[in-house]
Amino acid sequence: MTANISAELERLGIGAVPIEMPTSWNVGPVLAYLFPRDPVTLIDSGLASGRSAIEQTLSANGLSAADVRNLVLTHSHGDHIGGALWLQKASDCRVYLHRSELEMITDPKRAEVMRALFAPLGFDVALLDAYAARADRELPRLTPLDGGEEFESAPHILRIEHRAGHTPGHVWITDVASGAIFGGDYLIVSSPTNPGMMPDAASPTGRVPMLARYKAGLRELADRNPPALFAGHGPPITDVPALVRRRLTRIERRTNRIGDVLAATGDTTAGELADVLYRGRARGSWDVMAEVVGHLDVLVDDGRASCRMGEDGYWHFAPTT
Repeated sequence: MTANISAELERLGIGAVPIEMPTSWNVGPVLAYLFPRDPVTLIDSGLASGRSAIEQTLSANGLSAADVRNLVLTHSHGDHIGGALWLQKASDCRVYLHRSELEMITDPKRAEVMRALFAPLGFDVALLDAYAARADRELPRLTPLDGGEEFESAPHILRIEHRAGHTPGHVWITDVASGAIFGGDYLIVSSPTNPGMMPDAASPTGRVPMLARYKAGLRELADRNPPALFAGHGPPITDVPALVRRRLTRIERRTNRIGDVLAATGDTTAGELADVLYRGRARGSWDVMAEVVGHLDVLVDDGRASCRMGEDGYWHFAPTT
């Protein structure tokens, strides 16, 4: 796969080197991208278990881990941030992550935030307790991004663009000269991307309507029509509008399906609805709950459903007449 990616990078005049690292997930190997010119820059770091692949690629380009100066993370999922700690220890590089996501993963009260987000949806309480009890993972020193920053790795300039959707702090990294985008998990060929969850104290529901934001980001991608999108998994995408159309069509079908189930079920919680949709296998899945709630929030925004806090402490959704 890296041969195809390298050929596309070369076609666009981008002097980056893809680094492929295996994962145990259906999405397949994860990719990082090395810009080997000074200052040496990496986009994403893979899992910690991918260290040898990164070191071998650095060595093949006359470098070592100690030469890395910047590590820019598209988002903080483990297969993208996992190698950041060892790399920073080896190089003292700066590790950049969008501020909203940095604040979430470093918040000492994040277990309470997660409980406030997920418990009223009907999420598995035992898993919330286990999340609160687990030991904190060691993180690298993180430097916040706000969007709009530019990184130079001669002769390239990489521009940061914040696009919440898959995660609250997900960023696109655009090669200014070519317009190509390093898109993390925002859009990948092999499978649809799930929306994340993010608290919002100003919202009546206490959460950001992340699926709506994600759909807006997809439409922007299609309108921009970059010459290529280099994803965090899989081959480069050279017809972004076509893939975006397929993803938006799938999202709309899924929203309609959830709306149909809600209409048949009547007043219910997100957890109860997820049980119907996934035959009882969903209350313990962060991703599934975030997806179901994302679609429910779209239905509410479209006027096809209502949402209220019940006396039982759960968010209740109901079809509108």
